[in-house]
Formats: sequence, structure tokens, C-alpha cells
Amino acid sequence: MGQRRVDEVECLEKKVEHLETALRCARREMLDARGRLALIARILRDRERVQRAPGVTFGAIDAVLFAETPTLQRVERRYRD
Repeated sequence: MGQRRVDEVECLEKKVEHLETALRCARREMLDARGRLALIARILRDRERVQRAPGVTFGAIDAVLFAETPTLQRVERRYRD
């Protein structure tokens, strides 16, 4: 009976470790999404540019949505307030 409890505890410890890893990954993805949404909001705030060049605006938003993080940082620099 004692070995069974030890096995259960080990199993629960593994589950906790897995859940903690999943939580860290979810937080990282949420922060990434929040940053992308903030950048899209900045792009759309520039009404003059949006009206003058809607294709460029669409391209910038597309880049934000699908860019890897280093590329996203370059796009963000272009649209700083």
C-alpha cells in the first residue's frame, strides 16, 4: 500500500510539472498576442496613412500577424508614437 502512494505522488508531481509548463507557454502566447494587437492599434491610429495607402496598411497588419518575433520588432520600430 505504501508503494502505491509513492507512485501516485510521483504521478501527480509529473502532472503538476506538465501543467506548469503549459501555463508558462500559454502566458508567453498571450503576451505575444497582446503585443501584436497593440501594434495593430498603433498602425490603425495613423488615419492619414491608412487612407493614403490602404494596401501598405494591410501589408503592415499582415506582417504583424504572421511575423516572427525579431521581424515584429522591426515593424514595431516603424510605428512608434
